[in-house]
Amino acid sequence: MLERASGTNHFPNYVAQMYGGLFVAVADPEKLDNVELYARSVQVSAKRGCVDQAIAQALEDGSISMDEAEHILAAHNLHMAARHAEVLAAIDLYRAKPGKNQ
Repeated sequence: MLERASGTNHFPNYVAQMYGGLFVAVADPEKLDNVELYARSVQVSAKRGCVDQAIAQALEDGSISMDEAEHILAAHNLHMAARHAEVLAAIDLYRAKPGKNQ
């Protein structure tokens, strides 16, 4: 309940990562439109940039430590979850509707 009130996903992310998975927040089909899809695309790009930045920073000394690897993988997990949610949202938004040409 606290997570919903604060608009965060820390707990589901923690539980999913604990089991080797990733949490993907599914879009509300009632709120999906092209603007929402674009906003999701921007978020995915930003999260990918965080992964690339983490790798670049880790490689400044020529190697990646365990702590740096964990940081990179955590950022990668968030990126992949955002990308998966973006793909699901695109499918939901543009899914053929019953009764229309399919």
